[in-house]
Amino acid sequence: MKLRFVALVATATTLVGPPGAAADGVFSNGQFNIGGGAVHTQHLYEGEEYETSFVPFLSYDSDRLHLGFDGIGYKVIRSDNLELALRLSPGQTPDFPEKNPLYAGLIRGTPVDAGFDISYQFEPFYVTGGVMMDVASEHSGYQAEVKVGSQFSLGALGVDIGAGAVRRQGFWN
Repeated sequence: MKLRFVALVATATTLVGPPGAAADGVFSNGQFNIGGGAVHTQHLYEGEEYETSFVPFLSYDSDRLHLGFDGIGYKVIRSDNLELALRLSPGQTPDFPEKNPLYAGLIRGTPVDAGFDISYQFEPFYVTGGVMMDVASEHSGYQAEVKVGSQFSLGALGVDIGAGAVRRQGFWN
């Protein structure tokens, strides 16, 4: 099992459009988010080393729409505490170790994944989960995840701290 720990993700937010605009459309109350985070991955195969990397983050979010590096999402249900969103995103690359001769010549394209996310907010915490599956027939796998965390602001800086688990079907890798 490959575990990924997100050490810190911080985003800065800038509002787009006139303040106080409260339409109910797809683009209402839109804002651009920019930031990054650190991801620490434990080794999966013998001889592999631990890896820590920086992950950039850029997105546009409105009351119902999300556009970003991680894909496109639309919030079907949006209330004070509950959200249900449909998602379409580029899939992750396979976890084949480059230095292992067992996987030499094994090539797979980038999948396109579709699914949903659901989240429930109970101040100051939240719980979120979702399911994604390959719709481009690159690997025909699925992934399910759940996370518990807390979000807060430090001035213009947004901070999200949480812990979660991911279950991937073998085909996903």
